[in-house]
Amino acid sequence: GSSVNVSANCDDAIGGGLCPDAFSLEEMGECLIAKKAEVDIECAKWIDMNVVCEKELARCGGVAWGSDSVPCVTEWTKDGDMSADCSETQLVMDKMGAKSEPEPERELSEEELSKRRRRKMARKRAAGDVRKLNADNQKAKEEKESGGAKAKKRRAKKKKKSERVDMDSDL
Repeated sequence: GSSVNVSANCDDAIGGGLCPDAFSLEEMGECLIAKKAEVDIECAKWIDMNVVCEKELARCGGVAWGSDSVPCVTEWTKDGDMSADCSETQLVMDKMGAKSEPEPERELSEEELSKRRRRKMARKRAAGDVRKLNADNQKAKEEKESGGAKAKKRRAKKKKKSERVDMDSDL
């Protein structure tokens, strides 16, 4: 087996011993390009993407021919930074096309809308409770740090009591 981690799109070909002498991602790429006729359609799309999107892959820092090549091009590269040729490769179109079509909004029943409203109100109440708890905790913390009036009185009383006890012990 090869010690190089390559995208799932060509794992079958590589696992099948297509490029046994490739020990770097670059060597893997050269071998895959040379043997492109022997691979399945998904692997061929991946090879094309790695070749055509060379500049985009370079921006991600040495991920060409590796497992991060697809996310580099389809997720980490800004639209403005992607060349037209790269954006038109079949693999990129497959991946990006799947993301760019939002699901159509479906009509919600009155019951579902009511459920949503109840959940929203419960979240608002919970957020309010958390804010109140945080405020109470902050107030308690500030009183503790400043010593608080009641705490000072208690300490003063304790001190007087202990002085009285000491006086008695001298007798």
